[in-house]
Amino acid sequence: MADDRALTSRDGAARRVVRALPLVLLPAAILLQWGASLNPVLVERVYARGVYPVLVRGLVTLTAWLPFSLAELLLGAAIVWIVVRLVRTGVAVVKRRRPLTKVLISGGRGLLAVCGLLYLIGLVLWGFNYQRQPLAERAGFDTSPVAQSELESLGRDLVVSVNELRGLMAEDGSGVMRLSGTPRKALERASRGYEALAEHEPELVIHVRGRAKAVFSPILLYLQTGGVYAPFTAEPNVSIAIPACELPLVICHEMAHQAGLASEDEANFIGYLACSMHPDADFRYSGTLVALRYVLSALRRTDTSVHERLWEACDEGVRRDWQASWIFWQRFEGKASRLSSQVYDTYLKSQGQEGGIASYGRMVNLLVARDRIDRLRRAR
Repeated sequence: MADDRALTSRDGAARRVVRALPLVLLPAAILLQWGASLNPVLVERVYARGVYPVLVRGLVTLTAWLPFSLAELLLGAAIVWIVVRLVRTGVAVVKRRRPLTKVLISGGRGLLAVCGLLYLIGLVLWGFNYQRQPLAERAGFDTSPVAQSELESLGRDLVVSVNELRGLMAEDGSGVMRLSGTPRKALERASRGYEALAEHEPELVIHVRGRAKAVFSPILLYLQTGGVYAPFTAEPNVSIAIPACELPLVICHEMAHQAGLASEDEANFIGYLACSMHPDADFRYSGTLVALRYVLSALRRTDTSVHERLWEACDEGVRRDWQASWIFWQRFEGKASRLSSQVYDTYLKSQGQEGGIASYGRMVNLLVARDRIDRLRRAR
């Protein structure tokens, strides 16, 4: 009899441990992320340059051949499943088949377990890239403060380049730039820029040989973003409805995330480099135009007269493209976009990007650092 009681007690303890185990996943993931943040050099050597390339190439092998976004499909299925479960649970509560308190406790435990599991898997599949060494550090960039003269010089060079490239662009009936081919073809062509970048500067990026996927849900647009990277399927997802002048850069930006660049400023910068090395002029134009936007935005804060002078020096076609892009995004401005910005800002800060959304603007520092190197090369 005593043995039976002891066995029952051990079984009960084992069940309690099993039930509690999912609840420690989220704290464990957060602790693991914190530990990784203490040693970026180790993360760079072991994870970013060792484990991650193997993981992402394996996932790409499984998903890249699909003609649609698996991530979008899975997300849609998950939303449907959640709605069905909520409806069924609500009916059960109303009909008093299940007590509300028990439903809330069970639901809360399940939610914590799912969040913890997803967070942990996300860290392993991609999230540790937030804790790797900064791109400027591993590339040996000069990260000294940006001088006003350097910013102005870079702005002038970008204006000259963007004007030259704009002259090569086809236009639609409104005089706005259009792509060489369809938006879907742009998704396929993007990898050429990364092939060139990996060949000339392999220390900056790993070449995954993946491709971006088109997403059709307008949710991204209402969240004021043209793309999102799905680490669980290793798919760069892009809305092909965004303006043509932005699409190539956005594709290359999301592909930079796939290549292990988690920080938004670094993904923007690598996306720009991939565009600038692309054999097709529409990609080079898109990358240069977006880089110029960041530089002009910085100049508007430091010297409005220089900003205005460079803006006036832009080709009429460049300004039409810029205006068309602004009008497009204004259509989707609203409460959802403001809320998503706040949520994403919080998320970025939780991943170690102290500037949050403002970290996008740090791309200017990388552009200037790269310009310093290019000027030294030309001077030799």
